[in-house]
Amino acid sequence: MTLYSSGIVQPTPITAARTSTTVRAAADRFAQYESATGRRAVSATLADLLRSARTAVIWQRSPGAAALDLWDFALAWHDFDRRALFDPEALDSCRELLGGHPLAEHVRVAETGGELDRQLDAVLVVDRRVAAMLPRTPENDPPTLVIGDAVVAEAVAAAFDLVWPSARCLRPANPIDEMLESNLKREIIRRLAEGEKDEAIARSLNVSLRTCRRHIADIMSATDAVSRFQAGFRIGQDTRVVAW
Repeated sequence: MTLYSSGIVQPTPITAARTSTTVRAAADRFAQYESATGRRAVSATLADLLRSARTAVIWQRSPGAAALDLWDFALAWHDFDRRALFDPEALDSCRELLGGHPLAEHVRVAETGGELDRQLDAVLVVDRRVAAMLPRTPENDPPTLVIGDAVVAEAVAAAFDLVWPSARCLRPANPIDEMLESNLKREIIRRLAEGEKDEAIARSLNVSLRTCRRHIADIMSATDAVSRFQAGFRIGQDTRVVAW
């Protein structure tokens, strides 16, 4: 974690090198792996992989951007756990296209630095044993699916697990979750829960009193509170805030 001069705690930035080195290494060896080309062949291969799947993670640039949308394809299959991660620039399209979906809580958008390797449009990892990679192809070219082995699958899954915790949720479970997406609001919430006054909060976070009160108004609205004291009390009941 990094503590800024304003007093706001922010997560250590995820670097692209940490998250994509192993993915890039696999992409550099595409020619060594089994592959399928054409929508029908790719769809049949994916169906074989997902038919007995217990878990699946999907890392994709944006919904609908790949030659074949792996997340959309995976939705047709049931009875297994699935998660999807999209690149930072896809936040608006993800919220628009997927925000209202019943499985939206299983979809997140990576923070800057957690992007998928540039050689890929998408990758699917099934049960951490098989990695199905869609290399980037020119528009109108048929999709090609490259099947990586267990070593590649585990490496991609490990990178996915590194990015996932700090990625943005599409549909927060409750209003406080949405507030927690903002580092400034998160710190104001913590200080409200501790009973600090507006002036003290503004001064300690190096923001204007007007800005601070605007954020407090947002927090009161999100918690359906009629006073800052009530907002602080309600937020204080949330164990995630108390744990800070």
